[in-house]
Amino acid sequence: MIHRELLLSVCHVVSKRASVPFWGFGRILAAIGIMGVAVPVSDAQYAFENPVQHFAANSIYGSSTATNGAGAWVIVWGSSANVLGSGTDVDVFFCRSTDDGVTWSEPALLLSDMTADSIDEMYPSIAFGNGAWVVAWHGGNIQAARSTDDGVSWSGRVQVNSQSGSDTLFAAYAKTATDGHGTWVVCWYFLEHIGGLSVKGGMHASVSTNNGVSWGTRAVLQADAITSTEFPVLTDALVFSGAGTWIAAWGSNNTLGGTIGADPDILYSVGTNNGTSWSLPSALSHTASGDGEDSYPTLASDGSGNVILVWQSLATHDLETDTSSDLFAVRSSNYGSTWSPMTLVTAGELANTAHEYPSIATDKRGNWMIQASRSGPPPEGGTILYHRVAALTSTNTGQTWVSSSDVTPYLPSSAYPVDLTAGRNGTWLGMYAVAADLGGRHVYSILSRYDWHSASDDNDGDGITNEVESSEDQDGDGTSNFADDDADGDWVPDVSEGLTDGDSDGLPSFLDRDSDNDGFEDGVEVEMGTNPNDPLDMPDLPLRGLPVSILLLGIAGCLVVRRHRIGARGRMKSSIAKPLG
Repeated sequence: MIHRELLLSVCHVVSKRASVPFWGFGRILAAIGIMGVAVPVSDAQYAFENPVQHFAANSIYGSSTATNGAGAWVIVWGSSANVLGSGTDVDVFFCRSTDDGVTWSEPALLLSDMTADSIDEMYPSIAFGNGAWVVAWHGGNIQAARSTDDGVSWSGRVQVNSQSGSDTLFAAYAKTATDGHGTWVVCWYFLEHIGGLSVKGGMHASVSTNNGVSWGTRAVLQADAITSTEFPVLTDALVFSGAGTWIAAWGSNNTLGGTIGADPDILYSVGTNNGTSWSLPSALSHTASGDGEDSYPTLASDGSGNVILVWQSLATHDLETDTSSDLFAVRSSNYGSTWSPMTLVTAGELANTAHEYPSIATDKRGNWMIQASRSGPPPEGGTILYHRVAALTSTNTGQTWVSSSDVTPYLPSSAYPVDLTAGRNGTWLGMYAVAADLGGRHVYSILSRYDWHSASDDNDGDGITNEVESSEDQDGDGTSNFADDDADGDWVPDVSEGLTDGDSDGLPSFLDRDSDNDGFEDGVEVEMGTNPNDPLDMPDLPLRGLPVSILLLGIAGCLVVRRHRIGARGRMKSSIAKPLG
């Protein structure tokens, strides 16, 4: 089993997606540079934009992405690259974007004290919610840091594992999730000695109810003793499923007291009472048949009870005859209480190529996407196994999946998708690494950004299709036109302005702040009782006896009152750009 512990040997950073350079390794890396070409996918509903190399070094130990939904993104990863004074131990690095992933900051160490220690700190996991970014990682134990300014600064480290002083081996592979309202859960794998060479291990979790400032006593998800012949396969997933419930899943060959086979299966536990109480671990019954290895689970939830669990498997599960690694899934519509029968995600022609290292995400608007590594021979033929990053999508909560064109071209290497995150306004960010055999083993951490919205959709419900509104941001508030109910920021909702062009300037009213070109913004005219589409009907300003400045302040006050009155119905918003926090 290949783990996500990948070797690198070059340090190079590119801050803009528009320029993916050749890295001096000849034609093979020239092929990687070709990834700058946007690849269209089915129905032309979305496209995969230029991948960007963020970091390369002699090692990568996990990476994770998160967004605040308002244009800010943060990526974290572990590496032993001896840069920025980090030394040769593994430390956590990060970079950030404030323009929805178009440009990125230079990499930096997450915490300044990581330059002084000699502890390997790796496999970070990040999430955003309630104004805070929380990163958890393991470095012999589980620790966390938080930011409330979109990653500009980070707090000092805090202990997540409350029993760290009594642990006799290690805690590792933390996963972070939040309900978005101040409650956070971190789950991790834990090992301790129970005498001689025997060890006991299992999944544990800890909860923070103060937005990640401090953490409570850990809870045990998997209490069964795991001996030297039974152990988790060190891959896990965690998600908030809504209504105070959480779901953790992990790969393990624990037999659960002899009730299932000893082959690696997918186990899960449901947390209630905001993650303080957990059900006993259960196996997805379809995966416990003992016919092959199930591993690398990944979870996504829309927060309303719908949850999809995806994993890779060498087993056929009586759904196929091919024994290559394929992707399977189960669905729940009741917060993980019950699950649908297993389905083969990579069915049909996809079943004949291996799919590994999946990651699933949802935009919580009915769109779901899986990203995975897909291997096969190159288009020109040959026996060398090439890899690509592929995507599959669903718009019916995982009942059926559609294969897209590949995110990347064929790579003479192994592609390791690590993390996929859905943002706002159709933006999805996938983080993956590429290991290329170029006379030595090199791995590149590359980011893809893609927009997904159907031309027939109307995300903001204003009666104007996404195709007409486009993904531009007319008022510069960080929200694309197709998701903005007031695209031009004139305080008059698009549903009221429509597609008319009163001043014949080529801009429809919903994009024109002064639709009749009479010098008064549409919002002012509406408040003053004049027609924003009639250049001859304008406010009588200045009014006799009132200074213009006082009158304008009065108008502004009226607009604020109107904003709060109508805003309650979700139709109005300020034209001022939203803060990233």
